[in-house]
Amino acid sequence: MGLVSARQNIRQRFDSNYSYVKNLITSIKNSIPLLILGAIRLSSVKTFDYQEHITEYGKHWNFFFTLSLLPLIANGFAPIIDLLSPIVTGFLIMLLYEVVLTKLGLLEYILNSQREGLIGMNKEGLFSLAGYLAIYLNGISLGYTILPLFPTRENLLRVSGSKDECLNNRKIHAFSVSPTKGLFILATLFHALYYVLDTCYLYGVSRRMANSLYVIWVCAYNYTFLFGYKLVENLVWGEPRYELTHSETRITVVNDYRDMNCVPVCLRAVNYNGLTIFILANVLTGLVNLTFNTIDTSDTIALIILIAYCAVLSTVAFFLYTRKIHIR
Repeated sequence: MGLVSARQNIRQRFDSNYSYVKNLITSIKNSIPLLILGAIRLSSVKTFDYQEHITEYGKHWNFFFTLSLLPLIANGFAPIIDLLSPIVTGFLIMLLYEVVLTKLGLLEYILNSQREGLIGMNKEGLFSLAGYLAIYLNGISLGYTILPLFPTRENLLRVSGSKDECLNNRKIHAFSVSPTKGLFILATLFHALYYVLDTCYLYGVSRRMANSLYVIWVCAYNYTFLFGYKLVENLVWGEPRYELTHSETRITVVNDYRDMNCVPVCLRAVNYNGLTIFILANVLTGLVNLTFNTIDTSDTIALIILIAYCAVLSTVAFFLYTRKIHIR
């Protein structure tokens, strides 16, 4: 989510039309549908007595609420994040949250306190926001590294500048890396951090609290797989080539030398309606769990269900994509 959200910021900076207030208002508007989805999920789970583990997010909280608040919080603190860079801010949030967990009693409160009051009943969902925010900011930082068409100055830390700045600095490679190198550096860094912390950590990875080790583990996992995908892309199609120049009329021109068929249509279809397919996948999972006794289901039936599940998702994604139906 952080990686995808970086696109808007990159585009605004490039076109010199970045607006803090506009982005904040947009994030508020975009959070409303997710809040509504969270409320629908909450009411449907309670209505159908659907199985749930209260220790995952709490009594009322669910991941749609988390998804709705992360961009809103990040946009609210955008000036600070831009000043420090997203990845540095993510590390500071992660460390501060860990201090509060281990030194100020929050860990004991989340694990052992009674569920009293609205905060107590939803303590996992509320406090894990800090960890998920760190992951979100790390995703934004990754977006600044791999989404621009060419390496920009300090792209491991901050967003690229305007068109003119990019043109003036395109030959300056101080602290700039290609997407492949950036992914390799970040994957190596987070794997090393995980190895070091895991040997001396007070407790293990906890999705329930989204603690520091969980943040590092998730980021290491995602960076590694994206690095692997990038290696495959380079092996099959080669490194994409772009040029950014001024035309005779002083208009910035981007020359794109990619093979436009390098992305399979199935992936383009899913990306075209990512949130819609995600919601549909959740609904189908719920229907399967309500319809079948999944614990006692045989391997054959389980495989049939999984194949049907994937077929429905793929068919809907492909239908929407070919009809150019983009559900926001």
